[in-house]
Amino acid sequence: MTPKFKTRALVAAAAALMSFPITSALADEQTDEQENSGTVESMNALHSGSGNSYRAAAEYALGQNQIDKALGLCKKALEYEGDDPDLHQMYAKVLERKLAGHSTGATHDQLLSECVHQWLIVLRNETGEEKGTSFHGIGLPLVGTFYEDDERHLPAKSHLISLVGRIPHAWETDAKYMKNVLKNQSTVQGKIVSREHSN
Repeated sequence: MTPKFKTRALVAAAAALMSFPITSALADEQTDEQENSGTVESMNALHSGSGNSYRAAAEYALGQNQIDKALGLCKKALEYEGDDPDLHQMYAKVLERKLAGHSTGATHDQLLSECVHQWLIVLRNETGEEKGTSFHGIGLPLVGTFYEDDERHLPAKSHLISLVGRIPHAWETDAKYMKNVLKNQSTVQGKIVSREHSN
């Protein structure tokens, strides 16, 4: 190694060692200031008391795989804008993700029922500008098809089929459809004991 190179390496190493404690102290000082200044981080900055801000925060939480937080934010957003079809669609997606974590039981049945209900609202255009085209989910023939689109209607169809096996018939009310597709959802578990072992 040349003496010139050794000198530069020593100076660089000394400079690095000298700056390390200073930057560490500055970082500690900055975090103390941030904690004391009341700064808002991540998704908490997104919801400021309007439906759109709660929806944005829910989308962020869903993207971060914070399903419970997204669920709460969707419910809050629905309080503000219950007539928004996109919000019902996002709520259904969040419920479906939550449903994936529960395989059986009463919680599963409740989540499934609410999820199917939300997808049904989206499928049958029961919110938004198109909400007057049906009554209890039953609409005039072909009138509801004017508002079918790739963003809501087709995903709602595919999600309902994957959740319960079919979409509602044209003459089927929402309540009748829910009753028919959810009637076999409750599960009972037990153990079969033969007569020989029971005596």
